[in-house]
Amino acid sequence: MGIRRTCYWASSGLTAAYGAVARYVFDVGSWDNSAWVVFHGASGHPASPHFAGQHALWAAVQMVPMMYDWSKITNAGDQLVLEPST
Repeated sequence: MGIRRTCYWASSGLTAAYGAVARYVFDVGSWDNSAWVVFHGASGHPASPHFAGQHALWAAVQMVPMMYDWSKITNAGDQLVLEPST
C-alpha cells in the first residue's frame, strides 16, 4: 500500500505550520488492508494517555492498520463493555 506524504511547512523540528490532521487509506477490495493515522491520537482528548499515541507514526508518515474482521478486533486487545445502569 503506497502512502503519499501530505504537504506541510515546518518552521523548525516537528512544529508544523500546516498539515493534515488525519490520513486514511481505504482498500475497498480488501477492507483489512485499510489504514489510518491521526496526529492527536485515537482519543482526541488532551487528558487521555492515548492523546499523543499516534504522533510519532504521523510524523514518520506511517499508519495504523484498520480492523474490519470482528474476530481480529476482539483478539486485538482490551475491551470496554458499556452496559446500561439498572
